[in-house]
This record gives sequence, C-alpha cells and structure tokens, in this order.
Amino acid sequence: MNKIPDVVGFELKRALEIIGTNWKTSIKETNSPKIKEVTGQCRVINQKNMNEHIELVVSYF
Repeated sequence: MNKIPDVVGFELKRALEIIGTNWKTSIKETNSPKIKEVTGQCRVINQKNMNEHIELVVSYF
C-alpha cells in the first residue's frame, strides 16, 4: 500500500485527484455560523487517516 498523501490546504477537487482510488474517502463539510450562503473555494481543512480510509473535513473560503 502506498503512503497516504497529505492534502490539507488543497481545493477538494484537487485533493480527490491526488488521493485517487486507492483509499475509501468520506467528506464532512463545516461552515462558519456567520456565513449564510456557501460560496468560494472548497478546501480541505482537516484530514484523518484510518487504515485504508481517509476522512476529509472541508470548508468554503
């Protein structure tokens, strides 16, 4: 098995391209309570690696 890449800070689309299909991936979205509408770039702000599964936490900037 290859080393799991660190994709924190990447746009979500690019992060998923880097991860590829070697790992199962789940995505959790978080937003500031002050933001009424989702706009801007979706970026990975946290990553949790669990065996062959990667959990990405994303937010919009």
